[in-house]
Amino acid sequence: MATTEEKTITAKAIDRERYYSLMQVATFMGTTRQTIHRHVGAGSIPAMRAGRAYIVKGSDVLEIIAQRA
Repeated sequence: MATTEEKTITAKAIDRERYYSLMQVATFMGTTRQTIHRHVGAGSIPAMRAGRAYIVKGSDVLEIIAQRA
């Protein structure tokens, strides 16, 4: 089983124009979907609804990763 660090994807792999699911964002950031969902609910991660799911734009994911570094 892969560790969290092995699952984390580099910022180079994230397309700025694409939209990602909360699970994909969690994988990029090395955390859980529930944690990302809490941040979306609190407004600290911008997201939009796509039906019943939330999606996050790649450029926003890159900004969040840059802020954490």
